[in-house]
Amino acid sequence: MGDSGIRRLFALVVVATAFAVSGCGARVPQTFDPSPPRLALETGDIEVADHTDDDEVVILLFGDSGTGSDDQAEVGRLMIETCRDAGCDLALTFGDNIYRRGVRAPNDDGWDPAFINKFEEPYEGFGRFDIWMVAGNHDWFRGRESVDTEILYTRQSERWRMLSYDYEVPRLPDWLHVYALDTTIIDNGVEIGQIDRAEAALCGAEGWRILMGHHAIFTSGRHANGDGEIPSIKRALLPVIGRCDVQLYLACYDHHQEHIVADGFDQIIQGAAGGTRNVGDRSADDDGTQLFRGRKFGFGVLRVRRDSIDVTFYGYAPGNPEGFDVIYEATIDRGR
Repeated sequence: MGDSGIRRLFALVVVATAFAVSGCGARVPQTFDPSPPRLALETGDIEVADHTDDDEVVILLFGDSGTGSDDQAEVGRLMIETCRDAGCDLALTFGDNIYRRGVRAPNDDGWDPAFINKFEEPYEGFGRFDIWMVAGNHDWFRGRESVDTEILYTRQSERWRMLSYDYEVPRLPDWLHVYALDTTIIDNGVEIGQIDRAEAALCGAEGWRILMGHHAIFTSGRHANGDGEIPSIKRALLPVIGRCDVQLYLACYDHHQEHIVADGFDQIIQGAAGGTRNVGDRSADDDGTQLFRGRKFGFGVLRVRRDSIDVTFYGYAPGNPEGFDVIYEATIDRGR
């Protein structure tokens, strides 16, 4: 589809909405009038690698990436080198894809240059590689125009993959199921059926059941409340995690790396691909026991097999990319 076709499609799908902006983030309206149509792409419209017959899937994890900073470029280079050795099959990334205000819709000059500066150039070395995206609060800054543009950009890129606001990652083995949620919508109490679709995809599914989104449930970073959690996300996601026996939740929002074991599932935060912030210690008596936390630029890799997931975090301290190394390793056993 050419640029003119994209613009015609926007005329059909984009409805103007009002946004209230708080601090550096964007908040979705509490109600829509009318309710927003949910833009969704068909996987037949794009090239997607097929992993359905794989006995092992190696997944790169990163988030809060789209700053355009020198550290984003350095982390990108290190991800490419690491994946070359590790044999990464795909990436999952957890929002704030384009800082700080998302993207503009295509115009006569083409796509927003931020796609090139803050995504294509840092990750060009991956070549043809599926990077599965969800929107974060900064991607919502300009409203549906920005997020729908990010979805449609999937048709333009060899790497950027974002099928809808929420979707199941396609063409994985029948023992691995990953569902992506738009937690910015959830955080603002807007109901578009995401939880129902996630349950339909995950409940009763064989093997690994994984959720991913932008906002963490538990966090030891700056966005936590006094109990070390984000209450709106906890209220929305713990029930589906329990009903579907989800074993792993992946997120970012806070700009650090962290592994927390909660009641019945693991949570990994990978939000350090473009910026870092302080992270604190977490008492083992709180909900969500902290196994690791680190304020380092970096990313994670999951080596997923039918019965176990090997977790590796990589990183370097701010100002010291020469110190890049493995900073944490763990194994998650299915059904432990």
